[in-house]
Formats: sequence, structure tokens, C-alpha cells
Amino acid sequence: YSQILLSPKNPDTSDKIIELVRRVVALRGGYDPSDTEFLTIFDSVAAQKTMSTIFLGMKIFLGIVGGVTLLVAGIGIANVMFISVKQHIKDIGIQMAIGARSINILLHYIIEGVLTTLLGGVVGILFVKVIIYYVNQIPVTGSYFAQIGAPKPILSTSVLITVIIVLGCIGVLAAIFPAIRASRIDPAEALREN
Repeated sequence: YSQILLSPKNPDTSDKIIELVRRVVALRGGYDPSDTEFLTIFDSVAAQKTMSTIFLGMKIFLGIVGGVTLLVAGIGIANVMFISVKQHIKDIGIQMAIGARSINILLHYIIEGVLTTLLGGVVGILFVKVIIYYVNQIPVTGSYFAQIGAPKPILSTSVLITVIIVLGCIGVLAAIFPAIRASRIDPAEALREN
């Protein structure tokens, strides 16, 4: 025989099965059972564990990159919100002069920040879905993938929910300080702005 393919019912027993096969083949072929070089064994269970570890490392790395990206986006949104407050300082003064309360101004800018963040998130999620679609169109073939299965990227529901929650929090955090500044504007001072 040039090849023996074994599929254990329980993947946790693959090490014991490999050792048993090695001994049986060694005894039948007249080899030393302790010699590991006489027989080449490819363990797909070990390969799957290795691939799982590699993919876990990639997930952690991409999670860190995503976190830094979200942090930078939050800072950018906060800057845009500060500029928006500065540009609309006279409008805020007029609104407060005709009866708008500080809470109304605060909520207006927090909602604006959250909506801006979520709009960027929706565009990002759609972009990721397009990328995943095209990556899944790439044919993955070969004996290695025939044994362990071809990887297929997906956008899981748990990741999607996490992204939406994190984006909402970043939107609130990015908008809260500009919103507080806008809600504390003195109407008389704001109306004097050029």
C-alpha cells in the first residue's frame, strides 16, 4: 500500500491511532517502532488545530486593528462635532433665546454624532459584505483543502451585533463633549458671534 486513510470517530484519539498504526506498520515491515522516519503521517486533526490557531491569531490581530480604527474614527467624529458646534454657535444661541433648553441642544448633538457614526458603520458593513462575497468566489482547491475543507469567510451575527453596539457607544462618546459644550452656550454670547 502507498497510502492509508483513517478517519477517527473521535478526533481526540487521533494521536493514539497514529501511534498504533505506526507500530503495526513497523512490526509488519520489520522496522523499529520507535523510528518515526520510516513512515510519513499527515494528521489532518493536528492540521486543523494549527489552522484554528492561525485563524485565532488573525482574528485577534484584525480585532486590534479594528479597535484602533474605531478609536481614530471616534476622534475624527468628535472633531467634526466640535467644528459643527462652532459653526452653528449663533443658531444654538437663537434656539436657546426662543426657548430651547440645554437638554434639547445636548440631545440634538448626541443624536447627530450617533447617526454619523452609525451611517459610517453601515457603509463599512456593506463594504465588508461585498469583500466577503468576492473572496468566497475565489476557488480554493488542493489535496490539503480536500481533507480539511476550504475556509469560507463569513460575517457572523455576533460580530455584527458587537460592531453595532461598539459603534453606538463610540458615537455617544464622540458626541458627548461637543454636545455638552453646545448645551452650555450662553445665548447672549452666541448671538454676538460673527
